[in-house]
This record gives sequence, structure tokens and C-alpha cells, in this order.
Amino acid sequence: MIRQPSEHAAMLETMRRELERFAYATLDALSEHVAVVDAQGTVIAVNRAWREFAGANALSLEGLGEGANYFAACESAKGTGAEGATRFADGLRAVINGELDEFSLEYPCHSPTHQRWFIARATRVEFEGEIRVVVTHANITARKLAENSLKQLSNEVERQLHTFDAVVSSVQDFIYMFDLEGRFTYINKPLLDLWQKTFEQAVGKNFYDLDYPPDLAKRLQGQIQEVITSRRPLKDETPYTSASGMRAYEYILVPLISDGGAVEAVSGVTRDITERKRAENALRESEEWLRAIFEASRDGILVEDDEHIAYVNRAYARLFGYED
Repeated sequence: MIRQPSEHAAMLETMRRELERFAYATLDALSEHVAVVDAQGTVIAVNRAWREFAGANALSLEGLGEGANYFAACESAKGTGAEGATRFADGLRAVINGELDEFSLEYPCHSPTHQRWFIARATRVEFEGEIRVVVTHANITARKLAENSLKQLSNEVERQLHTFDAVVSSVQDFIYMFDLEGRFTYINKPLLDLWQKTFEQAVGKNFYDLDYPPDLAKRLQGQIQEVITSRRPLKDETPYTSASGMRAYEYILVPLISDGGAVEAVSGVTRDITERKRAENALRESEEWLRAIFEASRDGILVEDDEHIAYVNRAYARLFGYED
């Protein structure tokens, strides 16, 4: 059957209207606020979300709806949002002029009772030789609130870490922490000073990387893994030579166990016991010297400790018949 020109035109018009209704229905189904503007910035279409937002916030559609000029609306903006409106207008012009394919801007849009943030996007499209720009405004309040909460939490954690570092760096003991591979994740200032290194130079390294003697590095790295495997603290002593000379140290390694029962890290504390070792050696030498004097004496000598005999010399033993 051959259609008459008038029938063909009517059919095309019907199809055009159906497609137009479908396009509007599609726009209305979007949760984002959508407007379409022409090359002069005139709004030629808005969706339901755009109209509902304007109505809910007592905004006039004469300045924001179909037929309004988007640039004029941006230029008339006042208050805290004026700067953002000007920036978006500049970005929209750049998209219309072909300088950008797309422009986006995040901005606050708070009400008297709620904090809100949106992201505005302008995307250039061409249809039958005519320039159109699709402008969308999406509510990103949930994301911004989450980001702000995370930032506050991060600032609080950073503050606590700074306080912790200040506290543990004010003591003379070396305080540090390892990950499960035996790499340093924290080192306090006294230990960094001993190494003559900055935190950045030492963090993430193990004892081998820090040029410890190979035998000592092997022993210490093995003890870290032993603590992880056994889930129990380990205490030991070692000499160590640094730029200030050889010193004696005692240290304890402790597993850090999560609520779930897994070892998450290993912490350690090292104390300089050089003076204590010297005192112990001096005391031992003094005891040996006194014992030698007592043994050489011809007089009988007895030492009691809480009414118990702690020591007698040979002369005392012979005097009282205790010697074989």
C-alpha cells in the first residue's frame, strides 16, 4: 500500500512526538536534577527532579526553569554559593565554546536545617548541527559527610599518634614496632638518634637493611618470627656497637593480638643496661676479691644471712672440724 505524503508526514510527526515523550519520561526517571541548555545558555528542558527540587526549596522556576537563561541565574546568585555559581558559569561557557567536552564542580547547598552538597556537570552534545549542553546536579551529601567524618577521624588519629610519639620519645628506652615481615613500622626518637637516621630513612626496613651485624640481624629477625609463631613475649640481652661505642641492652618483644585472635604486629622495648652490667661486674669482682681475702685469712670467718650460715672460710671450717 502506498501512503500519501500527508499520511507519511503525520506518521513521522507521531513518531517524533512518541520519541519526545520517551525522552522526557527517561529524563523524569532520573534521580539527578537535569536541564538541557542551548548555545546561548537558555534552558530548553528540565526533568521532574529539577522541578521538584526547585519547589521543595522555594526556588522560582522562572529563573531556573524552561525558558530561563542559565548564565543569568548564575550571575544573580548571592551569598555563600555565589563564587561557585560564577565558576560553574565559566565552565559552562567553556563547554559551549568547545574548549572543554565536560566540566564538573562540587559545591555546598545547605538549607537552614540540613547540610547538603552537590556535584554539577556540564556535558556538550551536538544534534543536527546544534549545540546542546546537558547540565546535571547530583546530590553527594552522603559521600561528603562520609569524607568529612573520615577526615575528622584521620585528624584525631594523627593527633593521638603525635601525642603517643611525643610521650614515647620523651623516655630514654627504645620503643618500636614491626609488621609481620619483621620490618619497622614505628621507631621512637631515641632509637633514631642512636642510628643517626630519620624516621623516613628507617621505616619499612629490617635489621639487615639497617646494617646490623649479620649474626645479630639474623638472631633478631628470627626472634620476631618466633614471637609471631608462639604468640608469646620474648626477652633477651645483646651488646650493640653504635657511633657512641659498645653498650649492653636488654629487650622484650611482645605480640600484638587482634580481637579476632590473630597476631597483627610485634612491639618492642629496648633498655640500655650498660651501667647495670658494669655494676654487676664490679660487685662480682668485689665478692671474688673479698672471698680471696677471707680464704687467705688464718682467722675463722662466718657470714650469716637472716640467721642462716651463708659463708665460712677454710680457717673456720678447720677450727670447728668441718673440713675433710
